[in-house]
Amino acid sequence: MNQPGDETQQLRAVAAKPALQRLPTYLRLSGPGWLQGAMTLGGGSAITSLTIGADTVSDNSERVVGVLFAAEPVVLDGLVIRNGRGGSTSALRSSDSTVEVRRCRFVANYGRNSPPSIVVDGGNATFEDCVFEKNENVIRVDRGNTEFVDCLFSENWSRTGAVVESPGGNPVDLTFTRCTF
Repeated sequence: MNQPGDETQQLRAVAAKPALQRLPTYLRLSGPGWLQGAMTLGGGSAITSLTIGADTVSDNSERVVGVLFAAEPVVLDGLVIRNGRGGSTSALRSSDSTVEVRRCRFVANYGRNSPPSIVVDGGNATFEDCVFEKNENVIRVDRGNTEFVDCLFSENWSRTGAVVESPGGNPVDLTFTRCTF
């Protein structure tokens, strides 16, 4: 069992790391009460109403959120992901996973050297009731099935002219339902 000082040392050790590297330690130390509380309140996931991203426009690592080769479906609910400044993806990358993104806001994300803010590379991705605003090179779907339901796209910019693009060469299924551009 951890002594009280052990947790403090663990928190100090991860404090300077990027957000995505800190998250596993924070989740491990938060305990089952936090998870149970989130589910009891009807949040639908253990992560609700959370803001992830940098407060400044400096580099904040390769991406803010990565869902890579997840064995089980991943749900992101109520997140605000802003000011992502990645090299190949700035805000969210999902690779060969099933990810459900609900009631999230993606704000002012851009990648260095023109990569997209969001990449779906295989698997299934659903974006429901999400807002995408002031992002650069917004969404690229390389492979897989991606669905957008009740989403708002506002003041986004792309070098290719497309808010959502698929570069071709791989089977892609894109569906938009009640979205506003």
